[in-house]
Amino acid sequence: MVYMYEVPYVHTHKMVDVTMIYDAVENRFIEAEEYNKDNNIVKFNLDYGEHLVFHLRCDDGQCNLNIDAVGVYEEGEQVKLVNIGGYSTTLGRLSVSIIPSVKYAPPILRYFLAYLRPFDLPCEEFPLIACIEKVLDEIAKFFNEYYRDDDD
Repeated sequence: MVYMYEVPYVHTHKMVDVTMIYDAVENRFIEAEEYNKDNNIVKFNLDYGEHLVFHLRCDDGQCNLNIDAVGVYEEGEQVKLVNIGGYSTTLGRLSVSIIPSVKYAPPILRYFLAYLRPFDLPCEEFPLIACIEKVLDEIAKFFNEYYRDDDD
């Protein structure tokens, strides 16, 4: 059994609402299974285990980045999605395009911000993740200590 996860998908010059999902067991971003252009919805099939859900929403020059650590588990006859933790921040739109080229940014964050589409993803090897909470800590450290958004 898998968990079907549906989210909005909009990527225009005026509006961005994109979700990509990293599978910590498979050590890769997973591709969306289905895209409904009429409703601007993408669907992901999530296998058991831990995932990082990257969500970016931008409008009017301001962007909200949310990263949630979730687990997919079987509970009786149902498959449940359980929130484990998360991180969020607000960025200027220019920062979203600059961060993928910042060498000391976490590779997983650079990849997400570089592609911003859950289709036809290039294969990329990431360091194995023993604990997804550590990835959230690494991303928080990057934004808190190293990266200051000056385009607000």
